[in-house]
Amino acid sequence: MSEDIYKIVGENIKRRRKEKGLTQQELAEKIDLSLNYVGLIERGDRHTGLDVLKRIADVLGIRLNALLEEIPAQKASDSKYTPVDKRILSLLRETPPSKKKAVITLLSSRSSKKR
Repeated sequence: MSEDIYKIVGENIKRRRKEKGLTQQELAEKIDLSLNYVGLIERGDRHTGLDVLKRIADVLGIRLNALLEEIPAQKASDSKYTPVDKRILSLLRETPPSKKKAVITLLSSRSSKKR
């Protein structure tokens, strides 16, 4: 990995937290840590243990390994996505394949009613 692993983990936590619509304070309360400690983790300044990372991943509704993945550099074309679009994409990534068809059906029926 090209960056410091703690910076990568911190960036992933921050990004996923925002996608979930959580503040640092809300995340801190859910994992029973201080706001300051969560801020240090997100900046990569605190090297925390796997138990804390697992609690964070659980609150964010993701697998622990998702916190370790490098985020590819954002392309200029990616800026067309609003935060709501990004949240929907995040939820779709977490949706089991067996349920994605139902999501497509629901969205298709809602968009056809607007026409």
